[in-house]
Amino acid sequence: MDVTTSSDTKTSENTPKYNMRPEQAAVTQSSQKSCSPRTIQLLVEKMNNMTLGDTKTSENTPKGNKRPEQAAVTQSIQRSPWSRTIRLPGQKTNDTALSDTNTCENTPKKKESPEDQRETNVWIIGSSYIRRAKGEAKEIFGENFGLNTKVQWFGKRGMRWGGVLPCFYKELSTQSPPDILVIHAGGNDLGLFSAYELSSVIEKELMQLHTEFPSMTIAYSSINERQVWIYGNPGEINKDRETVNASIRKAVDRFDGVIIEHPHIRFFDNSIFLRNGVRFSKKGNELFLTSIRTAIQKSLQSRH
Repeated sequence: MDVTTSSDTKTSENTPKYNMRPEQAAVTQSSQKSCSPRTIQLLVEKMNNMTLGDTKTSENTPKGNKRPEQAAVTQSIQRSPWSRTIRLPGQKTNDTALSDTNTCENTPKKKESPEDQRETNVWIIGSSYIRRAKGEAKEIFGENFGLNTKVQWFGKRGMRWGGVLPCFYKELSTQSPPDILVIHAGGNDLGLFSAYELSSVIEKELMQLHTEFPSMTIAYSSINERQVWIYGNPGEINKDRETVNASIRKAVDRFDGVIIEHPHIRFFDNSIFLRNGVRFSKKGNELFLTSIRTAIQKSLQSRH
């Protein structure tokens, strides 16, 4: 019996020590005191297997007791260094809206240039048709033709074409040039000059205005029909009128100007004229002004 105890003690001393946890060491010590060497060996092997099993389980088990779908998201985020938003299965986010909001807040607003902020100016220069039309335009369409612009009227009774440029430069001495210049003159020159002479002067001076002020839109209002002409036979004067208008129409195209036609003003329509056969009735003024207003409106749209 003493020999067996001595042998057990030696076996215990020669057995390799393991890096065991406290509970494993306690079991081993207890086993060494109460079990045979064979039993101790079996217990040690069993505990080693348990340790290895625990190690594998801890390596494969997701940290933080996460569900499989959460662990998959975590691994995906770890693999992708560009991921910035964590989206779990079933979770809705408003990333796009937030991104758009941030972009909108951080994007500097486009500053309007002084040209965009400045009010568009329109000058209308002409004979007594323009002088009388000023009040009618306000009554029919409202202030400034009812458009988003500033309209200035420069009409003079009996004005001939020779008075157009002096009127323009006089106003230019006190203010900036207009964005749009409308001219209605030349009818009082018919019969005093040939159609060729008059059209040559008009064409030359319109080109002069364009050269000096290339950003200014020039709108030529065609000479309208009348029932009575002061100088010459009405039939011959009307032919000269058509010749001048056709010539200026071609000239204006060369500098991208505007031609204002008055197709509804016909000399045989008594409702358009007053008794003198020259001045317009209320209906005539409305037709005349509608053509001018339409041309100004189109010019404003083309400038923006």
